[in-house]
Amino acid sequence: MSLAKRDGIDREHSYLMWLEHVINSLARTSGARRVVVDYDRLMSDPARELGRVARQLGLPLDTTLLREFQAQFLDERLRNTQFGPQELERDEACPALVREVYATLLDLAADRMGTDDPRLGALLARWSAELDRLQTALVLVDKCLLRLAAARALVGEREGKLAALAKLIQEQTALFQRSLAGRDEQIAAAQGQVAERDEHIRALQQTVCDLQLQLTDMRRDAAALDGVAKCAALLEPGTREPLSTAST
Repeated sequence: MSLAKRDGIDREHSYLMWLEHVINSLARTSGARRVVVDYDRLMSDPARELGRVARQLGLPLDTTLLREFQAQFLDERLRNTQFGPQELERDEACPALVREVYATLLDLAADRMGTDDPRLGALLARWSAELDRLQTALVLVDKCLLRLAAARALVGEREGKLAALAKLIQEQTALFQRSLAGRDEQIAAAQGQVAERDEHIRALQQTVCDLQLQLTDMRRDAAALDGVAKCAALLEPGTREPLSTAST
């Protein structure tokens, strides 16, 4: 489950990886002093399990360090899951060989079978032979996983580029919109100035019209005054022309 969550590895592949790890660990330590420890049993009763490890490996057990280990190192909150044989039985992805190996490991961890038991040697020989027959499939799976990892890396790289491009487009769009808004304000201000000038021109045109009307009236009045002045000049003494008289 951890491999599936962290790396996206299918359960079927994880089981095969587990088989390869466990079988090789047991086969290549044959004849050495060794002990199999179950994680769940260690978390449930660390003093008992560490005492068991010390006895089987011929190591002294420091009770003071044991208490510190229990109090400061082991943390039940870091125990994300807990599984048993029943979970493997219900999992269709679990190969029968995994169930068999896991059951044997539980026997070793509970001291129901010793690590130097001849039955374990026979089991290991059979398991190793089965694992060898699976090597071609395991190699193929590894190649497929490498290709999948490369494809995911390529997808991730392209997604990163797309995200960067989308961010750039967003920034450029925002900049363009701000520039457009500024130009709209300038256009609106210019249109306001044009409207004011148009109004001023209309006012000037009206003033010109009024002045032209006044000028026309003044010319008419001037013409009338000129006529009156001429008439007055004719009526003034000394300015009249002499009347014609008959010759005597």
